Amino acid sequence: MSATYVEIELMISFNELNFPDYFSDPESPGDPFEIGMLCLYLDIDMDFAGVDEVYENTYEDSGETLVFYSNTSREVFIYLDLFRDKHDQLNMVTLGVRAKIENNSKVKNIIENLYYRSSTVCNYKIRFV
Repeated sequence: MSATYVEIELMISFNELNFPDYFSDPESPGDPFEIGMLCLYLDIDMDFAGVDEVYENTYEDSGETLVFYSNTSREVFIYLDLFRDKHDQLNMVTLGVRAKIENNSKVKNIIENLYYRSSTVCNYKIRFV
């Protein structure tokens, strides 16, 4: 049986996903480039400010998993596991993407750009389902 979807997951600092736009307001978070590219490519609407607000209002040893589905298929999505471990000083979260297999190379390239740009990535997994 051949795979229909690719699932990519990585653990990364939340701070690496949301960075300030220093050309406008240094205190204002900008759209994360790679996440924005994934959303555009997979036709997913994500409220970046809303994600930031959920994370900032999460207490230690708790957290939410946010799932954002494609507008064209509920089988295609991005998820963020925002659990905050009380011993975690790097603000690590899990980013997961599920895409159709024919989008594998584009999605993988976007995720790898994020992976190689980040200074805090510790897990990177790819599986085909």
